[in-house]
Amino acid sequence: GEARRALQEAERQLDPGELEKAAELIARARQVTVFGLGGSSSALAQETQYRLFRYGISISAQCDPYLMRMTASTLKPGDLVIAISATGRTRVVIEA
Repeated sequence: GEARRALQEAERQLDPGELEKAAELIARARQVTVFGLGGSSSALAQETQYRLFRYGISISAQCDPYLMRMTASTLKPGDLVIAISATGRTRVVIEA
């Protein structure tokens, strides 16, 4: 039903070249941090951590606004942040 339609729409919007670039950035990153705040964004941040960890990626997920800012202040060259927001307007995630 609804979930299937959402996945099909997402697939239509994805550029395979951009997806490959994102995968390369993740694979080459010194460490990956995923930021997600609230409901589905937090759940997706955690799920991303679990899945990439299984592939040997050094990854953590932060779902607390203060920890996002603290983590962001410790990032070094070669680190990668994946920011997840269902609306694209979550100020805390954008500011971190």
